[in-house]
Amino acid sequence: MKTVSALFSTATLALLAVHSVEAYSEGFDLTDHTSQLNFYHQATTNLTAEQVALDDTCVVDQVHMFKFLKTWNLSELIPNPDIEVENITALGLQEAYDVGSTFRSKYADLYDAKETVWTNAKERVVRTAQSFMNGFHGEDWDTSLLVQVSNTDKTLGGNTLTPIDTCPQFSGDESSSQTAFAQATGWQNAVSERLESLWPGFGFSTGVALTVMDLCMYQRNYLGKDHLEFCQIFTDDEWEHYAYHKDLGYYYGSGYGVTLAPTVGFPYAEAVTKLLNETETSSCQKIFVAFSQDTQLNAMYSGFGLNYDATYPTNAINTTRNFRSSRVVTMGSRMVTERITCSNESYVRFRINEQVVLLLACQSGPGLTCPLAQFVQYMEARKAEVGDFVTKCASTGGSSELTIFENPVINQCDVKSS
Repeated sequence: MKTVSALFSTATLALLAVHSVEAYSEGFDLTDHTSQLNFYHQATTNLTAEQVALDDTCVVDQVHMFKFLKTWNLSELIPNPDIEVENITALGLQEAYDVGSTFRSKYADLYDAKETVWTNAKERVVRTAQSFMNGFHGEDWDTSLLVQVSNTDKTLGGNTLTPIDTCPQFSGDESSSQTAFAQATGWQNAVSERLESLWPGFGFSTGVALTVMDLCMYQRNYLGKDHLEFCQIFTDDEWEHYAYHKDLGYYYGSGYGVTLAPTVGFPYAEAVTKLLNETETSSCQKIFVAFSQDTQLNAMYSGFGLNYDATYPTNAINTTRNFRSSRVVTMGSRMVTERITCSNESYVRFRINEQVVLLLACQSGPGLTCPLAQFVQYMEARKAEVGDFVTKCASTGGSSELTIFENPVINQCDVKSS
């Protein structure tokens, strides 16, 4: 943190003198290139509104949300770093509150005051979930409705919201692919050399140069979106390479580049599929919300088969890639799975950060949705493809199924809201 603090003060002063030397272009979409450090924003999409539009006969009758709030720190800007570093910011808590309020309003026809919400037990994730509950259920919500699932019990197997942590055989590797990309393209050396030419004698290693790029979003998150001083140091091409560098870390750290990622992500995907396929859930709950961390969410995507790329090269940027971390694991990212009924037929649709995301193998329904019956068949085939959690992970115990949603705190079919 000392290095970061020194950079913050030194680079800001230097920037005053060289502000116009380099900057990304006016039309460049910075938010689509700054990965998990980015504040929450609506994801970029190549789909048009017309392609995903639903007609007036369609209604959402069940919804699932998996959400995380990424935390960050910068001791220079935090008054009490020993206490506050690695905790969420007030801005993050407000964002979670707003999501809860928006979610209740958007799915008002499905809402019930007795709805259970699930979270992994990590403190900052719990605090995020609590803030969501304030917006979702109101300030006086029943605290028993927020169920904490252990994030340290290794014997849970797949019956957890942190399945990466309960899979002993899971082995993600963020850095090797990033190093290979840097060596093949020379982009990190080029950035550090350019910065050193602007601030002679500072000693810009490739690691320090990457830290300065990270500071772009740290600053915007903490001080406000209009603070672009660090961001404007770098060019479009440098941001393109930075984005791919981050994407590689997620792809090979917790995504499809890890053989077991679809396996550990599948229990959540299967649990959602079972609920979607029930005419009435056993508890009649219609909204299912769960909270965890970014890497866990990334594995959940692969459990469903979303954002799939057959290859993710490390020697050059794949400009046509489906997986882009800036679109799916920004701070506060959320995956929403909707069951939609149109003219008495049911369909499944995914939204990630507000944008519709397609299943490559199934999009024949209205607005490129997937017919529910076909989706269930697809998931049955996927189960055979990804394998059994306990077996593949050499798990120390537990189940290969996620069953937490089967036991909400209150059965809404028996207990009416007051």
